[in-house]
Formats: sequence, C-alpha cells, structure tokens
Amino acid sequence: MAGIINKIRDKGPLLLIVVGAAMLLFILTDIITHINNIITGGGEARTTIGEIAGEKIPYKFFEARVRYAEYKQKQNNPNVEIDDYMRSNLANQTWEQIANEIIFAKEYQKVGIEVPESEYNVMLSDPQILQYFGGSYENVKQAYAQADKNPELKSQLTDLENQLIQQRKQQKYFTLVSSGVIASTAEARRKYKEENEKRSFEFLAINYASVPDAQVKPTEEDFNNYYREHLEEFKQPKKEAIIRYIIFPKTPTAQDSATARNYLEGLKQDFKKATNDSIFAVTRNRSSQRFDFDLKSESQLDSKTAELIAGAQKDSVIGPFLDGAVLKLIKIVERSKNDTQPAIKLRHILIRISGNTPQDTIAALNKATEIKNKVTKDNFVEMVMTHSEDERSKSKQGEIGWYNYGSWGKNFDKEIKKAQKGQILGPIKSNMGFHIVEILDRSNNTIRLATIGYDITAGDATKDALRKKADMFLLDVKDSVAFNKKAAAMKLNVMDSPPISAGMVFFPGIQGSAIREIIRLSMEKKPGTVYPQSIEADNAFVVFYVRTHYEEGYKPLEAVKPLIANRVKDKLKAKIILEKLNKIKANNLEAIKNSYGPGPFISTAENVTFSSGSIPGVGNDPILLGTVFSLKPNQISKPIEGTTGIYIVKVTSIEEANPTEQQLAEYRSRLSQEKRQRFQQAVYQGLKELAQIKDYRYNFGY
Repeated sequence: MAGIINKIRDKGPLLLIVVGAAMLLFILTDIITHINNIITGGGEARTTIGEIAGEKIPYKFFEARVRYAEYKQKQNNPNVEIDDYMRSNLANQTWEQIANEIIFAKEYQKVGIEVPESEYNVMLSDPQILQYFGGSYENVKQAYAQADKNPELKSQLTDLENQLIQQRKQQKYFTLVSSGVIASTAEARRKYKEENEKRSFEFLAINYASVPDAQVKPTEEDFNNYYREHLEEFKQPKKEAIIRYIIFPKTPTAQDSATARNYLEGLKQDFKKATNDSIFAVTRNRSSQRFDFDLKSESQLDSKTAELIAGAQKDSVIGPFLDGAVLKLIKIVERSKNDTQPAIKLRHILIRISGNTPQDTIAALNKATEIKNKVTKDNFVEMVMTHSEDERSKSKQGEIGWYNYGSWGKNFDKEIKKAQKGQILGPIKSNMGFHIVEILDRSNNTIRLATIGYDITAGDATKDALRKKADMFLLDVKDSVAFNKKAAAMKLNVMDSPPISAGMVFFPGIQGSAIREIIRLSMEKKPGTVYPQSIEADNAFVVFYVRTHYEEGYKPLEAVKPLIANRVKDKLKAKIILEKLNKIKANNLEAIKNSYGPGPFISTAENVTFSSGSIPGVGNDPILLGTVFSLKPNQISKPIEGTTGIYIVKVTSIEEANPTEQQLAEYRSRLSQEKRQRFQQAVYQGLKELAQIKDYRYNFGY
C-alpha cells in the first residue's frame, strides 16, 4: 500500500497536467451551501476577505485554504523551501481557485451538470489515470479498500476524486456552451492565405523621431482627445495604490566579511583532524545553502572548485574562498580512481511496459528496439521528445545528469558500467521499462567533499546602523513635501512603485514578507501619508509615503499623462510629416524621398506573410501590414500613419496561396478548435465580470 501512496505522491505534479485541473485544485464539496456557515464573529471588514457572485469569503476560510495549498506543495516537493514569493503565488492561485469554484458551481447547478459515481468509476479506468496506480485497476480497488484504515491514502484519493470530477464537469460545461462554435470554409481559406500568401515590397519610412520634440507642444486638448480615443486602455479593474519609497539596502560591510573569514579560519585545524567530517561540517555550517557529501565524479565539480583542489590529497582543507555570496571551507574526504563503478552522465528514451503480461513486455521491447534502430546522436533529442515516456527527463531533452547506481536496478547498472562516452546503448531493461541510452560523459576519478559555508550578509551591527539611518531620515518628516526635500538634500534614490494591488508578489528592490505589510499599509493609508517608521525587509529597510490611490473605474487623465505623453507627441509629429508629404507631387519613392529632404529612408521587405505580424526593419505595425496586403502589384499607397512613423509602400510581387480541399479541411478543423478555445476563455472572463468580484485581500496583507 505504501507503494501506491508513493506512486500517487510522486506523480502528483504530472497528474495535475493530465487532468487539466490547475484552476480547480482543492475543491470543497458543496462550497456554495456551506461557505456562509464558516463566517465567525467580528465585524465584516475584519472577517471578510472578498466577495464573489454575492458570496462573502471569510478570511479564516481563505487562510485555511492557503495553508492547505502550502501543505500540498510541501508534500509533493519535500525538498523545496516555501519562501515568501512562493507563498504569495500559492495565495493568488488559491484565490483564483475559490473564485472558479463559486462561479462554476452556480453554472453547473443552472444547467444540471453532474458526475454520477458510475461515471467516475469509468474515469478511473482511463489508461492515463491507471498509470498512477501502477497500471492496474486492481490496484485502484485495493487503494479504495484500504483508504478507511489509512488517512494519508484517503486524503490522496479524496484530492484525486475532486480533481477528476471537477475536470469532468468543466469539460461537460464548456462542451455544452461551445458545441455550436465552428469555423466556416471561408474562414479557413482566409487563414490559409494569411499564413501562406507572401508579399515583397519597397517602403519609404519617416520615423517620428526625425521630428525634434521642440517642434511639438501638446495642449490640454491634445491630451484630452487622445485620452477619450483610448479610454478603454485606462480601465481600472480594481483598487490600486502607488507609493514613493527609499530603500536602505543591507549591504555587508568589510567587518561582516572579516567576521565570516575569521570564523572559518578558526575551524581549519579542527576540520582537518575531524574523524566524522559530515557531522562536523553540518553542525558548523553558517550558510542557507546545504552541501551534499555524495561521492561524485570530479567532472561534476564546478570549474572554480576543481581548480582550487587540483592536486590536493585526502584530508586537505582548502579555503576559505569566496563563491558568489558564500565563503567556503572545503575538506577532501575521499579521492580515488574507481574502475568498478565509474561515474556516468547520460540521457535516455524510456518505453514503459503498459501491463503485467509477457505480451506487454514483448510489445514494449519491440517498440524500444525499433526506436534504437533509428536513433543517432544527431536525432536523439528529437526522438526523446517524440517517443520517451519519462516526462520528467523529457523536459530536459532526456538528460538525467549523473546516474545514481541502484536507481534503475542491477541489470541497468551492469550495462552502463562498461559503456564508453558517446556510445548509444539499448534497449536496456530496468525496473521502469526499456531504455535507449546515450552516454554523455564518463569518469573513473571520484571525489567526496565536506563543505562548511558562511553567507556574507549584513551582521547585527550593520543592520542596526542601517535601521538608525532609516529612522533618522524620518525624523521631522511629516508630509510628502518634506520627504522629497530631505531625500534630495541627502542625495538618496527615490523610487515610485508600480501599481500596488491585492495579490502582488514582486516589488522592485524589496524581498520577503515585508511586501505584504507594505501592500496593506499602502491601501490603508490616505494619499500623502508618510509612514512614520521604517519597515524591515529581508534585504533592506524601507521608508515610504502613499502618493495616490486609484479606485475601480477609469484612471484620470492626470494619472496617465506621463504614460501617453510620447504617444501624443507622435500624433502631432505625424501631422507635421503628413502636411509636408501632401505638398509633394512626385509619383515614385525615390523622388518622394529626395523632395522631402532629410529624414526619410527607403528599404525593402521580402516574402512577408500577414500572419507573421512583423515587418523586417519596422517590427510589429498592424496598420502598415494591413495596408500592404490590400495593395495591388506596383501600386503606391497613400501615406500610412503607423506605430513608429509614416510609411509609403509599393508592392513589388505577390506569391498567391491557393489551398487544396484537404488543406482547407485541415485548416477548418484547426480553426474550429481554436475558436472553441477562445470562446471558452471569453465565457470564463464574462462569468468573472458578472460575478462582480470584490477583492479585499490587501486588508490582510495579501
């Protein structure tokens, strides 16, 4: 039974991909019925973290879901530390999951979508699901029979059941709402032409940058006109804030470096004499980095370490030496030449055995043999991506790195021990299936190291001095004017934050849980408020004031003026260029260029397709591209107001694209699928808008 649990756990990340349930993980049954029952005492503002489709989301409920997400993350990846960045991402994912649960539960109820037990049992027979139970339905029945006696297994099966049922409900729902969405033959023909019809052309370009900024002076009317024409670009979907802040970075001083070096120097003699090197190193390590004590090939060492220990014998202690931000002391525990078990670096193609019968084994062997007969060094990666059933190594083009003996069984170990670098072996049977293996590297020289590290970070004295510096800055700073004036006098770097909103996980120059506190305060405090004390982040001390708040709706013109200033100038520059061009009577590009004077240049573009979206020498300019594909051969266009300049185009050749009936059918099938996917996404976005989601996570530091 432990084997079944391990299989489910080990395959957990892949299972999420198979069932496509990333949006709907950790579903709680009957969430709509029970969610209000979770609300506990206290004012609503202090207990409610948001509202979705009229359902209030209690903070305690959300917090419990976030903690559960962290627990599952740790369970699936026990060696991965959950830092503040990952914790914030998990919180954002949890918020999206809760929103999806509520929105879709209401939709399923409206249209009567259910997944009965009989249908779920059929789903468990799917080969892709069965492989997570060892490939056998008997294992599925055994797992469920033992679940009541095994809480861990029961939890795994409950998660699996929720994932599969919600994924099936979602499939049914989207199939229902998008079943009538198809692409027509005319659409398929147009798409084929967009991707295959090619045009070559000459063009004259006059960049807006050729007109000096001094020649254009945007008025308030110019800004207002542009703002009104592009109003939807400035839509504000949720509350945001912007702060102005200064960071005092926790930069280590020479004294901090000296402290680290003195510490490691003091250990050298005892380290050299130590009889249990691993315990000595682990108990004295002052680095967040954890160092292994594995026997490995010398080829695996980084170039700096290899250079430092070259020629050193067993029990030698090397260092301290700086490696990035870590000062290291290394002891050579073992150094030898191992001919019986050389270090092997490899990549492989895995063909699994789908069942337990001899016929299943023979089928897998025949498939592996067929692949082996076709594989070469040149096409190995391609064959990995096409045939390998090891999804983990497939993402690394089949590479597993340096092989750990015993991982894939004695037979596999025996075969690769005698292999030479560059050799392709196989099929080799292991406890996973059949492998075709390429030996990427081989070494008989092995080494075992013990390492003690010391992170070079700001010490307590350094941090105390920085805290005092930050707090002294705030002394007598009561408002934003005083903040800016004092910062300028002290020549401090003042930064404006990007728009701050609930769920923000990255903040320029700031690391750690302090981000959550800054988000909460920036939303809570009124614009113009200077926060009266410094905030300690992992990497700095921070002082700030709130510049502005943006409520839901549209950002005001004053807020977006700095963003659109250059675009407004370009509109005015376009008028100047067009007025000058309209006075020119020439009828070919060279003559127009000569008549215009300094600024224009002529270039060519060959074999451009409409779907490419880009023009050589210009870049992405949809207006220009659309005009090119509306012209006839040798026709000269009128001036075109593009994204970065004014253009005049002459098409020199057209390579027509006329699809066959089979090509049209293939394009129609592909486009129908793409249209359904876009429609489903539009439905989802529409449902989210109708749900009128109110996000108050910032009140709780999320």
